[in-house]
Amino acid sequence: MPGSITWGNACSRICTWVRLLDRRGRGFYVYNLHLDHVGQLSREKSVLQVTEKIASRQHPQDMFILMGDFNAGENNLAIQYLKGSAQIDGRSNPLPMADTFRQIHPEEEIVGTFGGFTGKIDGDKIDYIFVSPQTQTKSADILHTNKDGRYPSDHYPVTAQIRLNNK
Repeated sequence: MPGSITWGNACSRICTWVRLLDRRGRGFYVYNLHLDHVGQLSREKSVLQVTEKIASRQHPQDMFILMGDFNAGENNLAIQYLKGSAQIDGRSNPLPMADTFRQIHPEEEIVGTFGGFTGKIDGDKIDYIFVSPQTQTKSADILHTNKDGRYPSDHYPVTAQIRLNNK
């Protein structure tokens, strides 16, 4: 139910989505979410729910992008589930996803995406752009840009240039 805190989350959380068409009329979906920063159960149930939503999209042939603040490091069960390398409640992800940043930078160790307006770059990567496995990632970065030590957000933007391989 919208606005609920059913799974013990500290705040109401949301996922927005849209289906877009490119100039040739080929569709793709974009999902943007913000998972809870406190409740692990909430993160797990939320990724189960969002993958069900993606799997049941009206145009299953269309590629998809899932992005946002997941409030979970790369070793967190919710992230591992999205990548298809772990189960939650005995269930595997029917649509294993690729982390665009790790496709381009598989060995990078300094990946913190929460800087808290301080310039800190260590810590966990908690912001992601996930894509359908068949999507080609051309570039991906974590932007640490600032102006005179001032940052536009407490999180660093994550970016990816992708090529959707819809037929």
